[in-house]
Amino acid sequence: MTTPTETAAPEGIRWGRVIVGGLLVEVVLGVITGLAYGLDRLDELYQWVMLATVVSALLAGAWTGRGVSRPVLHGALAGVAAILLYAVIAVIGLYAAPDQVNVETLVLPENLVTHALKVVAAAAGAWLVGRKAA
Repeated sequence: MTTPTETAAPEGIRWGRVIVGGLLVEVVLGVITGLAYGLDRLDELYQWVMLATVVSALLAGAWTGRGVSRPVLHGALAGVAAILLYAVIAVIGLYAAPDQVNVETLVLPENLVTHALKVVAAAAGAWLVGRKAA
């Protein structure tokens, strides 16, 4: 005879945690970008953003995937949430200061790589946490 816990469906996605995980990644990247502008170190911006993306997405993915039945999915969704939050910020910037926004930077290879890193690193962080829990 099966118990109710054996036949229960897997838990749903914790959307709040996914969104907060994505928001944390974007906050870290916003701080790094702000520091680069403030210190007039724009020539080093992409190197710092790449490093900060990997570290912040790994940590956010680990936090997002902690204690859930599908940690890698939660981590990957946190990375996708970060990309969507970035898009929202970019659209707000476009409407707030259209003369100062360079739309071409949104599709630079460096930015596309950074977006891919958000998903991969967040999923990897969640996988590491899920592996330890198993």
